[in-house]
Order: sequence, then C-alpha cells, then structure tokens
Amino acid sequence: MTPDLILYNATLYTPGPVYTPESGSVPASGHVPATALAVAGRHIVAMGDDTTILAMAGTATHTRDLKKKLVLPGFTDTHFHFYEWAANLNSIDFAKTLDFAGMETAISKKAALLGPGKWILGQGFNESDWPENRMPDRLDLDRAAPENPVCIWRCDLHLAVANSMALSLAGIDSLTPNPEEGVIVRDGSGFPTGVLKEMAPNMIRAVVPELTQAQLLENMEKAMALAHGMGLDI
Repeated sequence: MTPDLILYNATLYTPGPVYTPESGSVPASGHVPATALAVAGRHIVAMGDDTTILAMAGTATHTRDLKKKLVLPGFTDTHFHFYEWAANLNSIDFAKTLDFAGMETAISKKAALLGPGKWILGQGFNESDWPENRMPDRLDLDRAAPENPVCIWRCDLHLAVANSMALSLAGIDSLTPNPEEGVIVRDGSGFPTGVLKEMAPNMIRAVVPELTQAQLLENMEKAMALAHGMGLDI
C-alpha cells in the first residue's frame, strides 16, 4: 500500500511491535527503535528506520522531516478533563511556571490587571516540578492577591488550591464537612489550608461566575484546535 504521508527523522515511541512491509509477524516484546512511519488514509501502515519507510513513498506521497521531534503513534488518551480545561482556557496557565515564586508573580500580575474583587483562576501547576517541591496554600495565595478570590488547579485537575476569600465565598470553614468523594485538607487546628482534593473543588466552582454559552463555545473551539495541534483527536 502506497502511503499518503511519511514522517521521518523523528523520535518515535513504540510500546508495541514495529510493523514494516517485511515483518509480517509480531516481535516478541519491548520497545523497538523507530525513526519513521507511513500513513495511508487514517491508518499507520508501517514504522521503522528512515531508509525502509522512505522507500515506500510513491509520487503522491507527502514526506515531512520532523527534525527529531517526538511522535506517539496511535496515541489514545481515555482520561482527559477536556471540559474543565477548556472552560478555564483564559485563566492563568501555570504549565511553564518554573518555580513557586513564578506562580506567585503570575497571580499578583493578574490581580493588578483585573483589579480588586475579581476572580483569579489558573490551572496547570505541578509543584513537584518546582525546586521547592511545595504545595501552595491559602496563605500563599492571600499574599499574592489579598483583595481577590483566587483558585488554581493542579495539572491533573484532581486538586485545587483556594485563598481565604474564595473559601469564604464558598462557605468553607473549620465546620464544613468533606463533600462526598472529596477532601478539604485542614491544618493542625482543623482550619482549611486551602487545598481541596477530588470533588471538593466543586464547592469553589459553584460560586465562580459561569461563562456564557457563547464564551464556553469559543473556549472549546480554541481548546480543540490546541489539542489537534498536539496530535490529540478530540
């Protein structure tokens, strides 16, 4: 089968067997190095070294040099919080924040831009990637934006951190019980630290002003384009 597209000079991750026109069988197991793949229609028809795969090209085959970029052939993600990610697309993006101070600075800048009283939301932080390796709490967010309600979501969206004003608006205090399937993390005196796990961040979501249908649709269209740009079929 003549491929429509060949990607070569790539870094391919192949968790299963590498198929080439000559193989015809499944190798025993394990990762097999590959640098090129061929696509016909919507199917990957071969993977292997550049020389072997480029030899499959026909006159109408489009070839692309990926300059060692990573490719995940057949990648399927069955667990993606697309709605939440898209809804907060215009919030602070912490994905490239290098350290704890960078997180605080981003929040302070947003507070200065929005003015007092406006909600500050963010997503994508991963404290384990920071040199400090420390989870922020309500007091950290209070210092960064003392006159704004703040809530930021971790990269996995299973945890959020809210500041004192956000907790107060959501009615979360030392007497608030954990919601079903959620955890309000507390300090030694029983007062919420601001860290909310699993379903507990929904208590904050309930008091954050909702997007209009038009705003949500615009965000989801932007999010789909971003996902497609990363090779994710949403």
